[in-house]
Amino acid sequence: AGLHVAGVEPRWAEYFAPAGAHRVDLPTYAFQHEHYWLAAQPLDNVASVGLTATEHPLLRALVELPEEDGFVLTGRLHAGEQRWPAHHDLEGVTEFPGTGLLELALCAADRIGCGLVRRLTVEDALVLSGEAPTALRVVVGGPDEAGERQLTVHSRPDGADVPWTLHAKGVLALSAGVPTEAGADGAEAGAAWVDGPWPPLGAAEVDVDELYEELLGRGYGYGPAFQGLTAAWRRDDELFAEVVLPEEAGRADRFGVHPALLDAALQAERLHTVHEGAVVAPAEWHDVVLHAAGATALRARVAPGDAGRVSVTLTDPSGLPVLSVGALASRKAREGRTTGVRGDALFRLDWIPADHTRPAGQDAAGGLVLLGGDPTGSVPAYAEPAALAAVIREGAQEPALAVLTLPPTGEDVPGAARKFAELTLDAVRKWLAEEELNGSRLAVVTHGAVSVHGGGADAAQATVRGLVRAAQAEHPGRFLLVDLDVYPDREQGRDLTAVAGHDDPWRAVTSAAATGEPEAVVRGGAVLAPRLRAVSGRAAGARPWSPDGTVLITGGTHGVGAAVARHLVSAQGVKRLVLTGTTAGPLVAELNALGAEVTVEPCAAADPGAPARLLSRIGDAHPLTAVVHAESADHDATIGSLTPDGLTSVLNARATAAWNLHEATRDHRLDAFVLLASSSGLLHGAGQAATAAASTFLEALAHHRHALGLPAVVSAFGPWAADPEQRTGEAPPASAGEGASAASAFADGYERRMSQVGLPALGMDEGLGLLDAAARSGEPALFPIGLDRGVLRTLARELPDALPHVLRGLVPVHGRRAATSGTASANDLRRRLNGLTPQEREQELLDLVRTHVASVLGHASMDVIEPGRAFQELGFDSLAGVELRRRLAEATGLQLTATLVFDYPNSRAAADHIAAELAPAEEDAARSLLTEIDRLEAVLGSYTADDAHIRITSRLEALLRKWRDSHGDPETAESGSTVDAATDDELFGVLDQELGIA
Repeated sequence: AGLHVAGVEPRWAEYFAPAGAHRVDLPTYAFQHEHYWLAAQPLDNVASVGLTATEHPLLRALVELPEEDGFVLTGRLHAGEQRWPAHHDLEGVTEFPGTGLLELALCAADRIGCGLVRRLTVEDALVLSGEAPTALRVVVGGPDEAGERQLTVHSRPDGADVPWTLHAKGVLALSAGVPTEAGADGAEAGAAWVDGPWPPLGAAEVDVDELYEELLGRGYGYGPAFQGLTAAWRRDDELFAEVVLPEEAGRADRFGVHPALLDAALQAERLHTVHEGAVVAPAEWHDVVLHAAGATALRARVAPGDAGRVSVTLTDPSGLPVLSVGALASRKAREGRTTGVRGDALFRLDWIPADHTRPAGQDAAGGLVLLGGDPTGSVPAYAEPAALAAVIREGAQEPALAVLTLPPTGEDVPGAARKFAELTLDAVRKWLAEEELNGSRLAVVTHGAVSVHGGGADAAQATVRGLVRAAQAEHPGRFLLVDLDVYPDREQGRDLTAVAGHDDPWRAVTSAAATGEPEAVVRGGAVLAPRLRAVSGRAAGARPWSPDGTVLITGGTHGVGAAVARHLVSAQGVKRLVLTGTTAGPLVAELNALGAEVTVEPCAAADPGAPARLLSRIGDAHPLTAVVHAESADHDATIGSLTPDGLTSVLNARATAAWNLHEATRDHRLDAFVLLASSSGLLHGAGQAATAAASTFLEALAHHRHALGLPAVVSAFGPWAADPEQRTGEAPPASAGEGASAASAFADGYERRMSQVGLPALGMDEGLGLLDAAARSGEPALFPIGLDRGVLRTLARELPDALPHVLRGLVPVHGRRAATSGTASANDLRRRLNGLTPQEREQELLDLVRTHVASVLGHASMDVIEPGRAFQELGFDSLAGVELRRRLAEATGLQLTATLVFDYPNSRAAADHIAAELAPAEEDAARSLLTEIDRLEAVLGSYTADDAHIRITSRLEALLRKWRDSHGDPETAESGSTVDAATDDELFGVLDQELGIA
């Protein structure tokens, strides 16, 4: 009834086991497992939606195409339904086997009576991604004059609105006249083998006992489902083999030939030396005929043909034919893998016309002011937020919008970036400190900091955008970002009068505010809003990692930089690396063992001259061909606790160093200039203001380089699920002084919270695949992010205000926001509280706080949250505190401080604070009600009696009784009920008066 785990060496485990316990040996390698439940095989009624059901395990339904006499077969790959594809690993990448693509073509051919797959060419490997399901589509066109049909195989992540990826295309034909490309001699030899003894005469046995260990060392990560080769023989250039379908591959009876079984037969070809040890995969199939279906054991003959091709003949153990392949050509696996990534994890930022969800100028209706002085003198200006708050306390109207603008960027771009970031941080913090400004928004205005139509961008001013986005994530509704056209004249400074399309210098800003978007760009009078759009992972450019050149990786001795170094050597064939950082002996030894030449160089890239000195030490024999900037600094915090020194340290490591690398390499002929950044610069940046600021600088730098005709791509990653030593900085680490375990716990909490808002962590292998795809995309800026669209759809439906605007192009918010908004939730809460006793109100608010605390920490129930236990003991960090404040503010409608969890350190204290904050609102409601009664009294006093006075009196008395019934009567509470004390005559008198007959 219990499970006891002993984390000790096996030979000592028995001393720790309780009496009567049975030992269970855990897996010792990745593929070793045993399932005790049947894999799910849903049997939906596809006929009810106009489809024709099939019996194939991968292609479950068919729909006919009316006009061209073709059809579409549809299905999906899902780890819960087919586990065996996950056992096919080539060079560390899990991909659907090429034999599986052939099986899909055979299934399609069988449906229409075509006995021959004339040709099937693999265009792009179908890379699998963990548990995420993949939708399959096999499209077969109508017959041509010869009766042949075109076939294509596509896939995309199931349920994702992204382009389909073409994996294979081919031709289906009748089986008559099948040629044999192995030649006549080969055909005769094949016939003799089928009819002759087994093993064939003259064939020498090949030892296959260590075959799979040998193949693993060469890059073939075959799991148990693909380890079906049991015996092999060689005769000259021919190979013969026996294969059986492993139990882990599942059933074979509904397949033509199970892909794992056919792949095991082709493994005999891996023994050929023609590929010189490279990992290969099927690339072209010619003249494939299926003779018998559902085999579980095969005999195979693989014979050489022309141009490096082979022919394949399969029979069952009795010698009857099962499958024949006229010719098969293979190629290196990496050459057939142009994506290597999920199709729904790579995004670009587009700017689209903004919808004006509010009437134009609504934000300006309450007034507009400027912080820092007004060059035009057209609006009130205040030096600091405190000065504005002071005049509001004296009775001035609170403005709807305050505007902070930045001066032009000088020649020192990194210096200007630090200056702008510190100026904005100071203004934002001072803005938040003034309670009188809670109802206003601060608009931070930049000029030319965003690339909209492929032009450059001001990297220094772009730094401000990431910082303000982090502030928006921590304090929703308090800030607005607006980017205007570049300054028409650098000497004009902040003069907005020259903005194209706006005679009024502030109309551009108020137009952006009127859209309801948290940020906008104004170009030529048009207001644009940002939206993420999925892009294909298919390569567009040349191979960025040249095996003949040298690749420089900043921060390459640790963290994600070290992971990139391993990946470039093991998966991309890079032979020469220069890593900046401290000495990394084990890493260097590991890379040397893989055949790479590695140099570790100390280089403070934030020093303007350091990169140039480093590049001078790279010889001309193997010149620098690519740069990967992976250096980072760990000093993230919330806006309220981020120090200028911490902000500067992050900007120096990420932004300043990147600019210096840009300057030092401008004259080099680079294939790639790759910048690693964080998606916190775009969304969910709470607690990561410094990293967000540096990331938007890197994004603008990439656009700047593109405008100059230089290679560059910034990959702004979402969370990565990595070891603590391999985190990219997207998950904020613990502060200095905390141990590695604390940092790991913090990062785990961050990943959990990101999953709750639809951003699950990417796996390390997947992240590296996305890095390759981004480097080859030709785009200047991409966002590799794992999105859980199910979670996002739930947010869009149930809590639309929590769905970032930038994601609303992927998961639209429909027109029911008012019914499900936070304001409605807050009003519902107030109504519930009004009908409760003080004790019930206290419990209601305590349960509200505990529920949200449990949700933030990832618990299923509030029962595990003790009311008096400190948030810090429960595992709260600054980011969790920000999330709790946001949730409670949404639920209550209150403006809660960012330091809520520190000022009120447990659930009970926070609930008491919320109760106290809600009380004034109730007093305001009472005053409003009394005002209405005063108005009614005045009306009654001026009323001239007529026949209606009886009905009016009865209505007033009924209303009073209802009020007393729901709220009690303070005068009768002490003396007892007047009804109990009334005489019969008095009671009848009241009734007569009510009925109007007195």
